[in-house]
Amino acid sequence: MKIVACSFCGGYEVARFEERLGSPCICGRMAELARNPDTRVSYDADLDEYTIARIGVLYYCLVCGGIMPKSRRGDLFLPVDPRDQEAFIQEIRGLTTIEDVIDKFGPPDEEYGPLRVSDLDKEIYGLNDIVRGVRYTKRWPSLDATIQEDEHGKLSFGFGGRPARRNKD
Repeated sequence: MKIVACSFCGGYEVARFEERLGSPCICGRMAELARNPDTRVSYDADLDEYTIARIGVLYYCLVCGGIMPKSRRGDLFLPVDPRDQEAFIQEIRGLTTIEDVIDKFGPPDEEYGPLRVSDLDKEIYGLNDIVRGVRYTKRWPSLDATIQEDEHGKLSFGFGGRPARRNKD
């Protein structure tokens, strides 16, 4: 199968994410790919999203370039308080190693690694092996933070809202 559209921008790289351009996908090929166990495409009905394993969510169809369904993933998380976001951004300044992070924030709530990336994924997507990663889920009131150190010693920082807690009836 020939890939004709970028799965992340659909060829509309100047558009803001909230303004995904184009028409909805109607070709149905992504569903076919997700049902085929020989592909890395999967579909999560609860989230209403297609993903490629170890790459991420598909926002545009790989075949026709149409817009994929809007994910319900955001419904699972609470919004990040801007004050927590700003505090996190200020506090990570100058941190260059996982040890710096642990010295600054204390022991992480979770630790993982190493995570290996295939040579093909490194070549195609520019990914690197993760040597070590840490997560902080209790330090900020409204956000969870993930910090990873790659095989070249470079840190990456990420954060998102805490999981939404739903009352069980």
